[in-house]
Amino acid sequence: MNKTDLVDAIWKEAVVTKKDARKFVNAFIYVVTKALKNGEDVSLPGFGSLSVVNRMAMTRMNFQTQKPMRIPASRGIKFKIGKTLKDTINGR
Repeated sequence: MNKTDLVDAIWKEAVVTKKDARKFVNAFIYVVTKALKNGEDVSLPGFGSLSVVNRMAMTRMNFQTQKPMRIPASRGIKFKIGKTLKDTINGR
């Protein structure tokens, strides 16, 4: 499912205009992105939670050149699935 498919699904499920569904999806993405950028966790009970993780800088081998390369520190996103979603996917 891509963004267009998500907008269409919300449009049909929520019985709103397609324009409003697109605004909702865009607003959701904006708000979640802003919260994560500020270091906040985003928790949707029953669905899951998103949190920012800090990755330390490291040195790894570049197998093409056989020389070590430095990978800088970065921030990533971790998603932890909620129990309700996990049970639904597993048919429980």
